[in-house]
Amino acid sequence: MGKKEERRKQERKESIRMAIIAGVVALLLIVGGIIGYFWIKSKYNDYADSKDTRTVDAEVLSVEVHSRKNEWDTKVFYWKAQVAYSVDGNEYKDEKEFSSEVKKGDIKKIEVYQNSKGEYRVPTVVSETGTQLTAWIFLGVSGFGVLVGIAAILIALPNNDQKSGKGKNGNKGAGK
Repeated sequence: MGKKEERRKQERKESIRMAIIAGVVALLLIVGGIIGYFWIKSKYNDYADSKDTRTVDAEVLSVEVHSRKNEWDTKVFYWKAQVAYSVDGNEYKDEKEFSSEVKKGDIKKIEVYQNSKGEYRVPTVVSETGTQLTAWIFLGVSGFGVLVGIAAILIALPNNDQKSGKGKNGNKGAGK
């Protein structure tokens, strides 16, 4: 076996190894996407099925300013705050995002709901549409990754014609 053939064999092995790694990563992303979808769906259902939602006064305990891009690719700021609030004499602490500036010590009106455990929480998922769209995009991209991984493995596998000794035109011994 010549050096050229050995190099090709090594390249094939490396290609197969990389394709398998890509396939495993894509499968992990798919599993993560499915788990994430059902977790967010359960959060949404917990909020949607609540029999008690109310507006309460909450004190801002701490604030962090963050930014993200909106649908027009413009940078938008939001304030992520730790808040404390009281419902029926019970004290709760939670996180809440605000679209306008808040400072430590501010008192803000916020919506809370009673979850399935009887605790009052700040809703994090109030729309099912965005949840489903995000999940489908994530699963689609991951599925594409699996297909690319499979295609890479199939391309990297040795050609049967080369194993049998047939040349490019299909005749034995051609090209030798």
